[in-house]
Amino acid sequence: MKFKFLKTAIVGAVLLIVNLSSVANATIISLTNYQEQTVDGQNFSFVFNNLLNSDGTGGMLIIRARGDYDGQLEETLAWHSENVLSISALGGFVNGIGGVGGPFDFAISHETSKDIEFQKTYSISNSQLQSILADGIFNVTVDLSHVVGVFSSIAPKFVEISISYNSVDAPEPLSLAIFALVALGLAARRFKK
Repeated sequence: MKFKFLKTAIVGAVLLIVNLSSVANATIISLTNYQEQTVDGQNFSFVFNNLLNSDGTGGMLIIRARGDYDGQLEETLAWHSENVLSISALGGFVNGIGGVGGPFDFAISHETSKDIEFQKTYSISNSQLQSILADGIFNVTVDLSHVVGVFSSIAPKFVEISISYNSVDAPEPLSLAIFALVALGLAARRFKK
């Protein structure tokens, strides 16, 4: 009876260990970096460090900004990420309606027609994301055209970058499985006595 129980327990533990060791911990990576605009035509650098690898499903990059994007003087925002993702123009608004670079998630005209807030979401393919994350760093540079001015201090003018993707950690359950196997071995030894 004892032997049959022990045999069933060992088979169950082995199946559990095999299952656990093949599972990886999924992690949702969602990071945001916000910087205020302090000068006309400002250039920004956003750096996200120590990032985990992607699970192979790609991700998203979201740009949100507020400032002088009324479209009167080719007011644009150009961005790129490690020469893998880029867009040369985003802006050209008239009263909050997207021009070049649209359509936008939203575009709102605030106190004056020169104070526009907008957001745009970009999809990142798996191959692009793998290339960017090869060094564990996600860099995004944003260059405002020289006519994107800081004309008013009524509300902060800013650029905000968000990235999100699913990641996979190293299989943590493997250590749990090894611990379970050791515990089972000790229990089996005790059972024999």
